[in-house]
Formats: sequence, structure tokens, C-alpha cells
Amino acid sequence: MQSDQSKMGNAPVTVTGCLKQGSEHHGYYLKTSDGKIYELSGKEDFAKHVGHTVTIAGQETMMSQAEESKMAEHEKAEAAGKPYADLRVTGMKHVSETCSQ
Repeated sequence: MQSDQSKMGNAPVTVTGCLKQGSEHHGYYLKTSDGKIYELSGKEDFAKHVGHTVTIAGQETMMSQAEESKMAEHEKAEAAGKPYADLRVTGMKHVSETCSQ
């Protein structure tokens, strides 16, 4: 039987927004039009799409407590009080060369 925590975040997610460079080295995040922030991880080449609108497919993930505490300061600063989640990217589609936000 799975615990509630292991079930959380396993559903596939598809979101569209502005891809931005995070404050930590090799950190990237997606900001949606409603202001939610998704911290991105995966093997996609995020760097070449910074400042572009992209559609990201992936799964929300739960980081370990140690990883989360290490990243929390950056995530909170980037989210500026808005909701945020960690997203393991399985696919990325370029939408536009610019972002509206």
C-alpha cells in the first residue's frame, strides 16, 4: 500500500509559460500566466529557450527534505509569494520567441 506522500505529484502535468533562468547555477523555472512557478529538472536543453514561451510536460515531484531545504531559499525568492512546485520535465515544446510576463 502506498503512503499519501508517495501518491502525491505522480500525475502528468502540462503547463505553458515563460521559461526563466533561476538564481542557482543550472536552475530553470517556468512562470505560468496565473503566476505559479515550476522549478524544472530533467535532460531538456532549457538554456536555449530562456525568455521564450514554452509548453512543458512532466510530473510534479517531491524532493527529499534535504534537497528541498537547500533549494527553498531560491524557490521562495523566484516565486515572490506565489505558489510553486517542482516539475520533472519529460518533454518541452517551443511556443514563442517571447514571453508576455
